[in-house]
Amino acid sequence: RQRDVSEQECDSSEFRKEKVATHSARMKKIDKAFRLQPARYSKWMKLIRVTAWAFRFVKKLKQRRIATASENLNASCGSLSSEELTDAENFWFLKAQEFFEDERRHLQAQEEDDEAVHSRRVCKDSSIRRLCPVLDSNGLLRVGGRLQQSGLTFDAKHPVLLPKNHEVTKLYVRHVHEDGGHELGIEHTISELRQRVWIVSAREQVKKCIWSCPECVKRRRQPRGQLMAPKHVNEVKGPYRAFLRCAVDFAGPFETRQSRCKTRAKRYLCLF
Repeated sequence: RQRDVSEQECDSSEFRKEKVATHSARMKKIDKAFRLQPARYSKWMKLIRVTAWAFRFVKKLKQRRIATASENLNASCGSLSSEELTDAENFWFLKAQEFFEDERRHLQAQEEDDEAVHSRRVCKDSSIRRLCPVLDSNGLLRVGGRLQQSGLTFDAKHPVLLPKNHEVTKLYVRHVHEDGGHELGIEHTISELRQRVWIVSAREQVKKCIWSCPECVKRRRQPRGQLMAPKHVNEVKGPYRAFLRCAVDFAGPFETRQSRCKTRAKRYLCLF
């Protein structure tokens, strides 16, 4: 029996030696919506510049598969161009306009129908029906209007439509508000916004931006009043009786003169 027990112990010790350590790795699935979220940024231009750099990086990776000369690869090096910034802005405007996806499909369907060219209108239940929206070459929804013959810029004649309470809209409103030095009022801010974009319920959105701006909250704060010191003991004591304490003081002489061309006279002062 002792021999069998010793053999079992030897077998178990050998089995322990033969154990091999294994490591397990678990892959974490990355959500696509996590990338470049406007809610993660506090500045409009920072979001635009990060997006433009990301687009340049993707474009450069695509060029590596085709281009062989180093000149083509270095062509996109340097600071960001205005075209790249404009493309980044249009990208986020399109993302914000996903709220108007039904209106976009309706307008695209009307564009395919040649007979409905002169009567392109969105559905009756749309909140932007009165703005007569149209699609531009980049696929952006813009205000139609009747200012085609005016001398304004294209963005002022046909501003980009943006929904209310969207993160892109909030960032752009804050950008215009901060660009004005926190001094523009509600109506002035709306006027500056409509040079490029048209926000649904813009006044409500601008009010929220101004009243939640940390710098504007500091400026609206009233100055604190001075805290006065406690009154002296003589000021809070009970009243004295008349002539309870009296004193007399005498001073002089003082040389005085009543008017010009008169001799000086001595005066004395008696203070009770």
